[in-house]
Amino acid sequence: MRTKEQNIGDVERNIDWVYRDLKWLTEEEAKRKNQERDKILKSMSNKVNHAFKQNKIYCGDLSPGCLTCGQGTWSCMFINGLCTTNCFFCPQDRKRKKERLPTADGIIFDEPNSYVDYLEKFGFRGVGFSGGESMLVFEKLALYITRIRQKFGKKIYLWIYTNGDLVNVDKLKRLKRVGLDEIRFNIGARKYDLQPVELATKFINVVTVETPAIPEDYEVLKKCIFKMQEIGVNHLNIQQLCSTRHNYRNFISRNYTFLHFLGFYS
Repeated sequence: MRTKEQNIGDVERNIDWVYRDLKWLTEEEAKRKNQERDKILKSMSNKVNHAFKQNKIYCGDLSPGCLTCGQGTWSCMFINGLCTTNCFFCPQDRKRKKERLPTADGIIFDEPNSYVDYLEKFGFRGVGFSGGESMLVFEKLALYITRIRQKFGKKIYLWIYTNGDLVNVDKLKRLKRVGLDEIRFNIGARKYDLQPVELATKFINVVTVETPAIPEDYEVLKKCIFKMQEIGVNHLNIQQLCSTRHNYRNFISRNYTFLHFLGFYS
């Protein structure tokens, strides 16, 4: 097993080009934060559950998509690369001007049948369609979902990620018809506008809000939770921010603190 010092050393070597520009969590700060976290978790011990080797906490039921993800039986299909927004926290290159081919696990699948063969070969039980903004290539998205359903029926759980910009009644009806199980909204990309989310609850069986934990938006997100319950959102997933060479300057400008154990993606 690698030591803490070895892991920190690896991070420093891997990103030596930027390491000294980042504000890192100190050992003393980490100790204090761990104590605070343990205190919070203890106070919630009879209200939360733990999953996936105890490293995920949750209340209520997990989405079937989250279950297959935690079990390592899902495939993330990046159906496209372009987006309708330019979020400061996006880990991808938002200067991209040319659309990219559908990619999963670093493999290009430029037509749905080859992707279906891939899913069958490795026994996947779930597929999440991400982007960019997946609905920018709506016809392609619908085609891939259709082909998967034709091959596997309901044996594979299907969901998409969207910021909600392009959501409308016709597209939601079409997604329902071709067999989409779940739709997930990043409401942080739309200043916490829940209108597209509410619309989706009228057509898609499972509606999830999956949005990053932005420190400055803590109070805003808290207020949104009551509205989510009211309109029928099934799940709320809070993501940790991920640092890459495309967004780290935005994090520096906000005086964010970086964690060694998460590494830094190039």
